[in-house]
Amino acid sequence: MNLEIETTSEGKKTIKRLLSLPSVLRDSFYPAMQKTTFFIQNSIQDRTEKGKDVKGRLFEPYSEYSKKKRQGKGLKTNRVDLYFRGEMMASMTNRIASDGKSATIFFSSQTEANKAVGHNEGVGKLPKRRFFAVSPKQEKQAVKVFEKEVGKSIDKAGL
Repeated sequence: MNLEIETTSEGKKTIKRLLSLPSVLRDSFYPAMQKTTFFIQNSIQDRTEKGKDVKGRLFEPYSEYSKKKRQGKGLKTNRVDLYFRGEMMASMTNRIASDGKSATIFFSSQTEANKAVGHNEGVGKLPKRRFFAVSPKQEKQAVKVFEKEVGKSIDKAGL
């Protein structure tokens, strides 16, 4: 399961404006996208840990079966956080395009990717718990992270 980070119209304007800059500044795209991607990845993980979906709503509660299974492992049952052994979230990683203009967040393990799809899309008996997505608010924050990082390079270059 992959989450492609596509540039919004706001972000496309920013990138178009930045492409006209000297190449030394265009070289800042990769580290800026890297920081932006980590921001998004951490936002997804933090929000999920709080038991909230991409729209900020609480996840549907655990089934009675899941509650008993979690209690047997000493895990909390009052709030769904999609954590059992931590393997799914631990396998979330990212890849940045060499030009720094795009990135992909994905699960490095196929087993954990399948688990993520099950939770995200509500496969089988699992209710849909849409965690693997970016909210409009997070998207705006991510654009700001990217712009701030490129801005640092602009300041450093004295432009």
